[in-house]
Amino acid sequence: MKILRQHCTGDCRGRPQPACVSQSFTRRGSRVEVIISRIPASLCPECGQSFLEEETARRLENLLRPFHGTRGHVPDLPPAKIYIDFEEAGKIQRAA
Repeated sequence: MKILRQHCTGDCRGRPQPACVSQSFTRRGSRVEVIISRIPASLCPECGQSFLEEETARRLENLLRPFHGTRGHVPDLPPAKIYIDFEEAGKIQRAA
């Protein structure tokens, strides 16, 4: 995923449209796969590339940090597959 754009990149002439996407995240050194659904994005109907707003990218990083750690420090967790609904996670964070 890339930061939000009005026009697609490269040779594609598509115009990204608002959408919700799902994405699987892994990190070298971590045995945890995190699948996040309903991520607000702009999706190019021509090539399928998705783009994120900066705030959405920051929220994704915050959701992934407990499972993937930070650069140079990956938590020692058992192998797992974690499913997160982006919209529901936002409601929980706002309530806390």
